[in-house]
Amino acid sequence: MSLRPLFEWVHAFPSSIAMRESLYAFPVLLTLHLISLAMFAGLVVMMDLRLLGVAYRGTPFSEVQRRLFPWQMVGMVVTSIAGKSRAWTSEKGVPRYAAPTRRRPIITTSPANIASEMRWIVSKIGKA
Repeated sequence: MSLRPLFEWVHAFPSSIAMRESLYAFPVLLTLHLISLAMFAGLVVMMDLRLLGVAYRGTPFSEVQRRLFPWQMVGMVVTSIAGKSRAWTSEKGVPRYAAPTRRRPIITTSPANIASEMRWIVSKIGKA
């Protein structure tokens, strides 16, 4: 199954045309994507360091999780939306790079996988 017809259909959207013709749309979208990606990754690292006992030793994990997890989800949602919206700015209606077919489902479902794993980790730690 080829995704090219889907990308060509999206390429014809008025919003797609407006984003391609705007001087600032792509740089703003890319900046938003990178900042939210860095925020998400940084917060994941902070929580992982607490789990390893390297940082925030005086703070219970439940407190660290309660403060960081909502911001992690905000970062994940914003970076996912901004990343997928970048397809609208493509010049030819097809993204500049395309993942091999076998990796597309993994890339598409990665935010759901991250969220479910975080819930599982939190539930296991909460029972301990």
